[in-house]
Amino acid sequence: MRTKFSASLLFAALLFCAPTAAAQQYTTAEATTPFPERQTYGLSVLASEPDLHTFTVVGVRTGSGAERDGFKKGDKIVALDSKPSSGFLLSELRDTLTHGGERHLIDVQRDKETIHLPVEVTLVSLDSR
Repeated sequence: MRTKFSASLLFAALLFCAPTAAAQQYTTAEATTPFPERQTYGLSVLASEPDLHTFTVVGVRTGSGAERDGFKKGDKIVALDSKPSSGFLLSELRDTLTHGGERHLIDVQRDKETIHLPVEVTLVSLDSR
């Protein structure tokens, strides 16, 4: 019985001590820096239809660049810089809207009317409201 008890203590000591020692051994300067601030243009978009090239605005963050530039929930993005939506992916649209300071022209369909929205990508913090 004493051997079982000692083996259990040894296992518990390894379980609790080993991760700490490993963490200390492999700590780098990058591991001690905080995560970068998460930022957004403020536009939530859903890709739909069989080809995934119908981009519908499902949310616009209050106080964001997207709101300032005139986006409304329900808008369908039909072109980006004169390129029709069939010519780009959702990931390309998202990437375009993550580069603060860039200017683009985005055409949206709203109530059967096409509206040209000049966009200046302005990013706001996701961590604050």
